[in-house]
Amino acid sequence: VTREAIHGATEIMDPNGLARQVQAAVLGRARRSGGSLLSRLVALLAWMTGQQRRRADPAGHLRDWRRRGSLGRVLNPLTGALVEAASGVPPSSRPHILRSLGADGLEASVTQALDRVARDAGADLHVPRSLLWPVIGALQLVVGAIFAFAIAWYVTLFLAQGQVPVASIEIWLLGPLPLPLALLAVSVVVSAILGFLLSLHAGWIGRRLGRRLASRVAEAVMMAIGAGPMAALERVEAVRRDLANALAAE
Repeated sequence: VTREAIHGATEIMDPNGLARQVQAAVLGRARRSGGSLLSRLVALLAWMTGQQRRRADPAGHLRDWRRRGSLGRVLNPLTGALVEAASGVPPSSRPHILRSLGADGLEASVTQALDRVARDAGADLHVPRSLLWPVIGALQLVVGAIFAFAIAWYVTLFLAQGQVPVASIEIWLLGPLPLPLALLAVSVVVSAILGFLLSLHAGWIGRRLGRRLASRVAEAVMMAIGAGPMAALERVEAVRRDLANALAAE
């Protein structure tokens, strides 16, 4: 019963979804501080349109646990266990026993427990940053400047209708390559490599933090359900065991 109720509460809190939200938040922060000009523009548009808040808001994901399912998957096994625990007493005494076990306030107790888990986990949530990201961002700005210079060079050549001499460099297997084209190609390749390294590093940090936070939420749910709604049931079971042992001893 305890395992079934904890499993239902864990599904509602959705630790795996929380981990994905954390990863997206870390990656978004990395792109804002270390991404290329294009990735920063995409991140800005995502923030302005609200996509960033929907996909990368771990605290909001925790607070919105009510939207992910009904408490029935948690309450049904607990209620069934409480009713079964009171089945051994006379019918006239069962309502009093169920009230003493906390059956009337079971839903409120579970709701408060899950709200407490969401509040505590959200308060401890901090999206990290890395000293490597601004360094990559500075390199991306240099690469972006080279890219813009190459584009401006091409525009100048177009306006001059080929009257401006263009230097070239010798490339193996390709032969002479105009310098503006070489600068353009190199800047694109270097920017892509830097972006890949940034995503790789941010993804590693996000996955590690997401797994750790998801594990903490799962443990907190287990403790909240076990220490609250299940505490009275455990006491009843303990009394049952003591009575059974006493009868066996006689």
